[in-house]
Amino acid sequence: KQWYQRRVRGAAHLKNKQVLFVGDPGERISEDYLRILRYFRFYGRIADSGAGWDEKTIAAIREHRAGLEMISRERIWLEMQKIIVGNHTRDILMKMKEIELFPLINLSDSFSIEDLEAQRNKAFLEEVRPATMLSYAFKTAEDFSNLRKAWKMSSDEEYIGQFVIRHRRQDDLKYFQDLLVDTPKHCRHKYHMG
Repeated sequence: KQWYQRRVRGAAHLKNKQVLFVGDPGERISEDYLRILRYFRFYGRIADSGAGWDEKTIAAIREHRAGLEMISRERIWLEMQKIIVGNHTRDILMKMKEIELFPLINLSDSFSIEDLEAQRNKAFLEEVRPATMLSYAFKTAEDFSNLRKAWKMSSDEEYIGQFVIRHRRQDDLKYFQDLLVDTPKHCRHKYHMG
């Protein structure tokens, strides 16, 4: 009977675009601290807006946030990839920063939510790799490299991020035009070049 009641309530929450833990949020989080990041990822997939936070859940996350230090950095990167290219990214990242999660997941003061959001507004997110999008949140290649090492991203992801940071200025467009012209047509689909 209890299982059925939870299922009915869960269906109602989904219908209302609410993201909640089953039962006590503090208990659920203490069972697996990665649920903190999963909460934000699911929030981006389910919620209608970036302003419908459940305060009881946010309070539980704040209380148990130190548990994120026990989570492997690779698992943090896997969840952050989905947050970065998901919905309501700016609001989610602002909430995460507000409740002081950034230091626990290796995001420093050099991480710019506004720069990331400005690029997100220009991008076709279903075609953008998370590392590419993430690179826009950093001013220097060194800052991106430090996060890459902390999150144990692949060398390909580091290469993409470093490349974007070094060549994203307007005056570097000539390089990209030459790259497109010089790349054989049969290879362009591999690099999303048209």
